[in-house]
Amino acid sequence: MTNREFSFSVNGTRHQALIVGDLIVGDNDLAKPNFVFLHGASTSTKETVFNFSYELLKQGISILAFDHSAVGMGKEAIIKSGVKTSLAKRVEEAREAISRFASSEPLTICGLSMGADIAIRLLEYFPVKTLVLLVPAIYSRRAFDTPFGDEFSAIIQEKGSWRDSETLELLEKFDGKLLVVYGTKEREDEKFPREVIDLIDRHSARPRKGGRFIGLPDCPHQLFNWLRQNPDWEKEVLKELVQFSSWHPSDS
Repeated sequence: MTNREFSFSVNGTRHQALIVGDLIVGDNDLAKPNFVFLHGASTSTKETVFNFSYELLKQGISILAFDHSAVGMGKEAIIKSGVKTSLAKRVEEAREAISRFASSEPLTICGLSMGADIAIRLLEYFPVKTLVLLVPAIYSRRAFDTPFGDEFSAIIQEKGSWRDSETLELLEKFDGKLLVVYGTKEREDEKFPREVIDLIDRHSARPRKGGRFIGLPDCPHQLFNWLRQNPDWEKEVLKELVQFSSWHPSDS
């Protein structure tokens, strides 16, 4: 197994990226990873993928992960630094990375927390076969172009703002496989309400296509810390992640 680290530019901003696996980036689309991981907000980075990459690699699935702008920075650090970034910018960064460094078929996109919102929005641009949402968050359409900072925080903290999200419309059109993993404890927090999971379920085609929602008992938003302390659940989640990410001819 090899890990290749590199960087790429989007509108003059450099982004660090890595490919986990034995494949190399080249002109041949078949030589590119077909699993893309999108990290969350705050201190989450591309290296978060190492929490589960080994199980995918054992099945021959290579992974593309990269750092979004303002990676590893909380709201106060972003404001202090003057970095201008937003959900819209993250979508733009992801589109560039996937177009250049990932295989188009069959494509799995996995998003963690804020990365789940970005992952769903990418359904508009790529023929995604499998969508994996880990402790997902979705955001109001008013938040999409708003730079991260006080105004963005105010919008997403409005009770029920997530009900007005374009992501729900995109999920209704998605006809691939869907895996959602969430914690029951985190959904007691107003920042990550249970209603978000219910909306994702209601607007997805899960009954038609087959999919799974895994609710982890007493799991907070820090998913991987909890899984390490609960190995039986970790084994179950990793098994489902591998199964959903493995492509078979019958899936086409």
